This record gives sequence, structure tokens and C-alpha cells, in this order.
Amino acid sequence: MTGSPSPAPAKDGKIAIMTMVYNESTNLPIWMRHYRRVAPSANLFVIDHSSDDGSTDFLFGVAKIPLPRGELDEGDRTFFINSLQQGFLRYYDIVIYTDCDELLVPDPAKSIALDSYLRDQPYSYASPIGINVLHIADREPAIDFTQPLLRQRQYGQFQSSMCKPLVTRIALTWEPGFHSCDRRPNIDEDLYLFHIKQIDKDEALRRHHVVQLLPWSGAAIAAKHGAHHRYDDERFLREFFLDPANQLRQEGAREFTFEAEIAQLRQETRQRAEIFDFPDFKGPIVEIPGVFRTTF
Repeated sequence: MTGSPSPAPAKDGKIAIMTMVYNESTNLPIWMRHYRRVAPSANLFVIDHSSDDGSTDFLFGVAKIPLPRGELDEGDRTFFINSLQQGFLRYYDIVIYTDCDELLVPDPAKSIALDSYLRDQPYSYASPIGINVLHIADREPAIDFTQPLLRQRQYGQFQSSMCKPLVTRIALTWEPGFHSCDRRPNIDEDLYLFHIKQIDKDEALRRHHVVQLLPWSGAAIAAKHGAHHRYDDERFLREFFLDPANQLRQEGAREFTFEAEIAQLRQETRQRAEIFDFPDFKGPIVEIPGVFRTTF
């Protein structure tokens, strides 16, 4: 993005960052641009689930792993990503998985370089603080994807399910959706995961229509995996755009602090067999500080 500072070269330590996509013509260029800039020493991997819109034809500097397409099954997808993560850890020191609309950002007061920041951390795995970037459509215009995104969006919202344990030095077993795993949550309070699914109403609805048409396996439907991808348009717009706008109108925006939410997450996490389930809740609307405005 223009106007963004370039991180300093990172110290030694191999990092793999991967995502999985299908026809992500908008989000994939953002994902690649972001991680190339904030983690220039990392190797980037795009698992392409048979995109046919040309979005994965020319991934310069990014390794593409093609997969054949069938019914969408979150169990199969998670098994594959878990296996890839565990295999990459034989060759890389840190492995990160994010969806294509998820951007990891360290607190800019700590570091502008994700790769060097993570190498300096003592933990074996961590979850960031998960923030949905909001489009308040009655206050903010449609986004210009050629310009820095956070200069155009003012508000966000904590969501516990976005505090995903996505950064690891050890083998984890992620659950479908990658919201939980076989380890207790370890929140890095200086690391943020900005989820940009809701960053623009029109683009979000266009993308929703792409995903609505995908065939899901019977097992995925029975387990309610990815249920929000199958919402009708009315429910999708209400939950992702109208409800946050009404909440902001009624309550206003709070300061960008999340101590109470993190305490609740830690307190209410429950163990199910070998998996630790995060409680599912959202926080108040917050105003994204200006210090983040050039991060992507």
C-alpha cells in the first residue's frame, strides 16, 4: 500500500504463511501484498481449491498448491491444513495459517515487521486479538481497494472466535474453522488479527453470493460448519452490517482496549475431549486508532 513504512530486515528463523482460496479476486491480492510487506522474509503458500476466475494464475513470489474441487467439507479441509502445518514445521520454525480475509498486525508501537516481531516472542504458539473491521454504510462510502484500507474505515469490533490460535512453533490440531485447537488459548495482547470480511458491504455481498453457490458435504451441513456462508441475503446484511450500525448508533464507540474481553475468553474457555472451545461473543464497537491506519 502506498504511504506505508517498510519493515526492517528480520533476524534468522524460517516462517511459512499459508492460506486457502477459491476465486478470491479481491482478497487474495490484499493478503499477498500485506504479508509480503510485513513479513518479507517469510515464504507464502496459497492452497488453490480450483479457482477458475484467474485470481491464482500469476502468483509471483508465492507458491501455489493446487487441490481438486468437490463438495466443500470442513473436516477434510481442516485435516489437510493440519497435516500441512505439521509437515511445514519439519522445515520452518514458525507456521501461520490465516483465511484470505485475515491480516495479522503487531501493535505498531512494538514493531511494524511481523516476521521479526514473532521471532522475538518466547511462546510456542499464540492467538491474536481478533477484530472485525466494520463498514458503517450510512457513515462511510464504498471502499477503494487501491488505497490503504484502514484509512477508509474507522470502526472495529472484538470477536472471540477471531482470536484464532494461528501462529505456532509446535504441532497443533486445529478444529474446523481454525477457531480452536488442542491447546488452551494463549493470547498475545500485542498482536491483532484484522478480519476484513465486513470491510465493504457491496463487496461482502458479492463474495457471499460466490460462496452461497458452493456445494457442501452432508457431513458439513449436519455439523453446521460454515453455516453463515449459507445465510440468505437478508440475514447476511442484517447480522454483518445493520446490527453493528445500530449498535454504534445506540452505544457509540469505545476505546480500543480489550482487557475485559480477554479475561472473559480465558475464564470461559472449556475443554471438550482434547479440544479447548472458546466462548463465542462480541465486544462493543471500538474506534480503530490512527496508528494502525497505514498497516494495510
